[in-house]
Amino acid sequence: MMPMEGDRPARRIAALARPDKWFLGGLDGIVWAPPFPRWLHRPGFWDPAHLLQYEVGPCFSVALLDADGREVALGPRTHPRTDDSARLWRPGCLTTDWTARLPGRHPAPLTATEERRVRPGGLLESRWTLPPRLASGWLVAFTAQPLRSTTAVRASATGVTWVRTVSDRAGMKLPVTMELSGEPRHAWYRVVPSEGNAMADWALSPFAEDAPRGPADTHPDDSPAADPHPAEPPTPDPHAHSTIGWLWVAVAVPARADDPISLRLRLSPTIQQASPAPAPPPRTATAPAPGRAAAMMSSA
Repeated sequence: MMPMEGDRPARRIAALARPDKWFLGGLDGIVWAPPFPRWLHRPGFWDPAHLLQYEVGPCFSVALLDADGREVALGPRTHPRTDDSARLWRPGCLTTDWTARLPGRHPAPLTATEERRVRPGGLLESRWTLPPRLASGWLVAFTAQPLRSTTAVRASATGVTWVRTVSDRAGMKLPVTMELSGEPRHAWYRVVPSEGNAMADWALSPFAEDAPRGPADTHPDDSPAADPHPAEPPTPDPHAHSTIGWLWVAVAVPARADDPISLRLRLSPTIQQASPAPAPPPRTATAPAPGRAAAMMSSA
């Protein structure tokens, strides 16, 4: 049976699938292509992205929490015989199957699927499909930003936004508005300053010991059991001595199995218009020196 004409693009893209690539781009100046990635074994985009010639990182990672706020460990699924990773790259998408074990109740491993994309508009997206037995808590996007270069932290309609000032190799600075968000509507968020290292490990984050507890299908406005966020996140003072360290941000959405879950980080550069060059001063005629004027007259 001959393949239909409409099947050919999909077949060609499928033929390009590889397990040893991870490069993603949105075709508008933002790419996620770390040459030596350190965190491919963790969900999300913790390794830095590039916005034009500017490196922006860490981006964000993802943690799965149960209904009691405890982390459900995720690890890349491997083939039992070949030890091949379940990570698969196609142009525009990096798909990874993650295994999870719920202690005691379900000894058999469960599989959650993540699709990573860089979409137009500076959007880094981690899209999840969960099995029903994992859909009882929260899926959390979390990041750590340098305190010294992070300002204007505030809540948004879909998560938390802030301004990060980055520099290129020539020292040119660029303010970048960053927003961490989730879909469906986020259930809670937290913003916590902390010293130490910034790693894509929920257990080593300042949120691990104080995660919300309560039903995942409630919102903080409806249930005090999941009361996680203040009226407005704190904005660090760039002139204070406490700017050594990191500002940790977490945004959680209810874990569910009926529809995919999307966790996103948007990068929006603030590019100022170049001011027009000043007009050169008008040229004025100058009288020749007296000696030169006499020589010109005698020669005439």
